[in-house]
This record gives sequence, C-alpha cells and structure tokens, in this order.
Amino acid sequence: MRSQVRDTDVTRWRTLLALEFTAPPTARYGAGRLIAGLSVAAALIALAPRIVVTVDWRPPSEAETPELT
Repeated sequence: MRSQVRDTDVTRWRTLLALEFTAPPTARYGAGRLIAGLSVAAALIALAPRIVVTVDWRPPSEAETPELT
C-alpha cells in the first residue's frame, strides 16, 4: 500500500513512503500477577463496607479544633 501526500501545489502529487500495517501486540497476563491483583481487589471490596461504617464522616466542630479558629 502506498501513501500519498498533497504538495502545496494541488496539481502535483508525490509518493511519500510505503506503509505496511501489522496487528498490534496483544496483552499478556502472568498468572501470578493476575491472581495477586484480583486478590487485592477482592480484599478491598470486602473491607469497603466496614471502612464506610466505622469512619466518622461528620465535619469537626469548633470545640474539637481550637487551632483552626
């Protein structure tokens, strides 16, 4: 396959270069890394409800933060 580029003069064409298209490389996953990543993801998903329930999400009052007043 050849690619052509238009010059500033619209009546002239010239060949720039020949292009060959190939398939891109595919992703490869190591079994150990995949298992470790999925394990960490599962652990974080399992801990998420506990973190949401146990964290105090209220803003601090002025009495609790005297250095900010």
